Amino acid sequence: MSFRFICLLIISAALLAPATTQAAPPCATYDDCYKLYVPYVKYASASTLCPELPDESLGTWLEGEFGEGAEIEWDVNDCGERPEVTDPEADYPVCVGVYSVLPDGGDVYLNFIAGTEKKGPSGPVELFYGDVDSICDLPYYLGMPE
Repeated sequence: MSFRFICLLIISAALLAPATTQAAPPCATYDDCYKLYVPYVKYASASTLCPELPDESLGTWLEGEFGEGAEIEWDVNDCGERPEVTDPEADYPVCVGVYSVLPDGGDVYLNFIAGTEKKGPSGPVELFYGDVDSICDLPYYLGMPE
């Protein structure tokens, strides 16, 4: 298993860890969160994240950029922002990560902000962090300039 995959598992486990001071999220289980947040990010228009990108869903655009045969895993995580002891008044961010093992054996990880725990999927989808600073740079990072 890759280091990034192990990190994804740890982050996912932290998101699901019970906390007595946490307000109830809009989803009760990881699967519920996955069903809410992942489609919200996958179906966001790529052009809203970068005006130079086509007006197609982010998920479809990423699949094309990663290349035929790429392995793609989506996950829901806490953006690395949720403390161990939570404030019941706080509304912590929720991110959707996409990890891909590329056909050439390389890999890429991107983490998109998708909303908050209390509001659910909301607001514009934005790249929170990843292997590139801007989604506009992804084709160049992958060595496939358009």
